[in-house]
Amino acid sequence: MGTRSGIFRRDVLAFLRERGIAIVGGTRQGLGAIDRLARWTQAPPPPRPDPFGSGDRVASVLAAGPRRTIHEHDAKMLLAKAGLPVVAERLVGTLDEARGAAAALGYPIALKVVSDEIPHRSELGLVAVDVRDERELGARWQTMASRLAETGRSAGIAGYLVQAMAPSGLEVFAGVSADPSFGPMLAFGTGGILIEALADVALRPLPLRSGEAADMIAETRAAKLLAGHRGRPPADVGALARCLTALAEFAWAERDHVAEIDVNPIIVNERGAVVVDALIVPRAGAPSR
Repeated sequence: MGTRSGIFRRDVLAFLRERGIAIVGGTRQGLGAIDRLARWTQAPPPPRPDPFGSGDRVASVLAAGPRRTIHEHDAKMLLAKAGLPVVAERLVGTLDEARGAAAALGYPIALKVVSDEIPHRSELGLVAVDVRDERELGARWQTMASRLAETGRSAGIAGYLVQAMAPSGLEVFAGVSADPSFGPMLAFGTGGILIEALADVALRPLPLRSGEAADMIAETRAAKLLAGHRGRPPADVGALARCLTALAEFAWAERDHVAEIDVNPIIVNERGAVVVDALIVPRAGAPSR
């Protein structure tokens, strides 16, 4: 009887799902759904003061003309102005400038090619991390310059990014994309090289309601690691939640200009959170100033 009852229940659930009827899997999920519905009826919090004016930040970057992407350096400048903490870095055009930037930031550093036309650089050998000294910096620079020449991409770069190495911590990601049904959606989960392997993602439509950034963090496997795991101290979850909130506010204010935002990784430790890499994809036909 129990087996037949179980088969019948699965058949009923499949019947309901095929017809687009939402299924609540238990008391915990049901109470969670009620809580989210209650939060959704609340008005979103008022946006923080914006020195650029709503919708003007991305437009100012696009003023010189349309761009396929807004590369890492410009994307992080926009996010920093929106209140996100970003790693220290300098954009340079020559090896001498790179040496000066590395000396000012302090070794070890990361060296990256920056270009709107090359959003995925690692597979082309255009990113180097843990560069330890001036000699290694020169060698990495020459290798990247040769790689650019071989692939015919030298003319399209904005420069080289000399970046301080971020402190160790848990790598997480955040991103925004436009859903055809729900509009801008914020995603959060375990980041770095584990982003695809774990498929650990929490989603929310924008604008965020009060407490939703913290709720997103708690829903993921990252929450256990952030709480302290195998002797690691607990990470600064509050700083991470503020980071997600600032990203959500920026994306909502810039929704007419932005199609996608990719922030990966954000490194979180007991002392805070910092954005290490980011990319913004402008909306097609986005207006400029």
